[in-house]
Formats: sequence, C-alpha cells, structure tokens
Amino acid sequence: YCNKNGIGYRVDFDKRTENTRKVVFKNFGYFFDKYKLKRCLSYFKEVPTSIRCGDMIAQIKFLQGVFDTDGGFEKRGIVFFSSTSKKLVFQIQMMLLNFGIII
Repeated sequence: YCNKNGIGYRVDFDKRTENTRKVVFKNFGYFFDKYKLKRCLSYFKEVPTSIRCGDMIAQIKFLQGVFDTDGGFEKRGIVFFSSTSKKLVFQIQMMLLNFGIII
C-alpha cells in the first residue's frame, strides 16, 4: 500500500525490546485524511462513523481486523480482545449484539 501510494517509511529497531521493530511512516497523515479517520491517543479510540453506519460486510471486516490485531483465543473456547478505550469496547459490544452475539 505504501509503495503503491508513494508513502515513505523506514523500519527501525525498537530500543525497548530486543526483538521488536517499529515502522516509521513519513506523511502517513495522508491515510488518515483520505479515509476521514481521527488521530487520537489509544484511550480515545472509537469505531469510525463510516464503519458504524456501513453495511454488514464492512462491519464484519472491521471486527475481523480488531480481533486479528487486538484479540486472542483461549483453550477454553474464549475469544477476546482488549483496548484501553472504553468507548471502543462499548461500540464493539454493540456491533456484536447487532450480529446476535451476546457478551
């Protein structure tokens, strides 16, 4: 995506841990502006309006992304995700309820 759209980036070592790399984007604000995404701290994240008001397919793809990146699965059959944003957690709970998933 970055190469295709001319968004420069570099990969640096993360000094906090030995095996971690961080990707530093140049002009990545373009991505946020193009898709009308808010820039905020993790505590204030929320589901984008375009997803909340979007069709079922968009919501399913968003939920898949959330659980792929911030979620997990336990042996007991428990599926979970975590976030520091109470608003994001509540909005995802409401989205899951719309699909008949009660938590």
